[in-house]
Amino acid sequence: MRSFFVLSLLMIFSVSFQASETDTDFFDYFGSTEEVNRSLQSDEYRTVYREVEVPATCTREVPYQDQVCSYETRYRRSCQQEPRSRQVCRNVTRYRQQCSGGGGGGQVCRTKPVCRQVNGRRVCRRERVCTNRPGTPRVCRKVPYTERVCRTETTYERVCRQVPYQDRVCRYVTRYRTESYACTRYESRPFRELVSRNDASVRFLFNKAPDVTDISARFNLTLNGPLLSVVSNNGDSYDENIFVAAVDESRSQDGLNTYINSTYKVFVMNKTRFLSPVSNELRVRPETMDGFLKAKIGKAYYNKTLQFSLNVQAEDGRNLFSRSLTREEVQLTAAPNDAEKSRVKINLAQLLEGRATRGEQLKVRLDVSLNLGNKRVLNEGSLPRTKLSKEKFVIFR
Repeated sequence: MRSFFVLSLLMIFSVSFQASETDTDFFDYFGSTEEVNRSLQSDEYRTVYREVEVPATCTREVPYQDQVCSYETRYRRSCQQEPRSRQVCRNVTRYRQQCSGGGGGGQVCRTKPVCRQVNGRRVCRRERVCTNRPGTPRVCRKVPYTERVCRTETTYERVCRQVPYQDRVCRYVTRYRTESYACTRYESRPFRELVSRNDASVRFLFNKAPDVTDISARFNLTLNGPLLSVVSNNGDSYDENIFVAAVDESRSQDGLNTYINSTYKVFVMNKTRFLSPVSNELRVRPETMDGFLKAKIGKAYYNKTLQFSLNVQAEDGRNLFSRSLTREEVQLTAAPNDAEKSRVKINLAQLLEGRATRGEQLKVRLDVSLNLGNKRVLNEGSLPRTKLSKEKFVIFR
C-alpha cells in the first residue's frame, strides 16, 4: 500500500522540460564531387522532476508537565462589631402647672421718691413702686400633656464582608519542547529521460550549369531533434554562385527512433547570370506591334527560373487581364544588337480576346520574377531582390 502511494506521488508531481542535443557537420565542395553523404544523430531528452523519498531529520513538539507557583488573590469572610447610630423618637407625658382665679386684685403702681445713702450722701430719685392689691385667691394644678422626644442612640451590629488576601498557589501546566527524530521526506529531483533518437542520412547530388567553373563552398548541416537544416554560407564563391536544391525527404518511426532520409539535388548556377533578368532595367515599348507587347530585360541565362505576370487595364479603369503567364505565352529571345539583353514578346491581342480596340491606350503592368518553385536556395542570404516590375501606358495597335 505504501509503495502504491509513493508511485502515485511520482506520477502526480512529475514535471518535464524537453531539450535536444544538436548534432552538426560540414563539408567543403569544390565542384569536382558529384555525390556527398553525411550522417547526423540528435537525441531528444526531457528533464523530469519527480518527488522521491529521501532520509531527513524531522522535529516534533513533545508535551511535558511543569510545576508553576504564583501568588493569587483570594477572599475570606471577615466579621466584626461596628457601631450604628440612629435617631429614636417616642411620645413622653409631661405636666405643666395651670392656674385659675385671683380675680379682683392686681398690682398697683405709682411713682414716688426713694432716698438712699451713697458714699455718705443721701441720694433721692423717683422710682415706680408697685404693690399687690388683694383679690380672689389663685388656684393652680398640674395638667398632663404629650411631648415627642427624639434622641440619637448608638448600637453595635455584626458586619461581615469578603476581604482579599494573597495566597501562594502551585499547579502543573503542560508545556512543549522540540525533539528531533529520523524520518523521510519527499524531494524534487531531476531525471534525464530519452524521448526520441533522430538519425539523419543526408545525400547530396551535385550538378552545375555549364557556365559555372570556379566553385568553393562550405555546407553546414544541423540536426536539432527532428529538425534538419542545410545552409551554404561561406566559401570563396559565396558571392559568385547560387546553390539551388530540390529536397526529397522521408521519415520512418521505430519506437523512440526516428529515421530521416534526405536527398538534396543541388544545382549550381552563376549568381550574376541567375539574377541578370531582375538586375537590369525592364523596358516596355510604348505601343504594340500587330497586337504583340514587347519588352527588354537583362539577359536570361536560365529561362526555366523566370516567371512573368501581366496586368492590363482599360482607360476607364476596367480590368481586362490579370494573371501569371505560362512559358508558352512568353517568347524569350536574344535582343538584337544587345548581347546583355533578352527580348520578351507577348501576344497581347490573343490574351485580351477582343476586349480592347485598336488605338486604345492601355495601362500595362509587367512583372518579372525568379521562381524556383518548391526548391530551396541554400545560400539564400546572398540574394538581393528577385522581382522586377514595370508599369506603363501602351497604345494597342
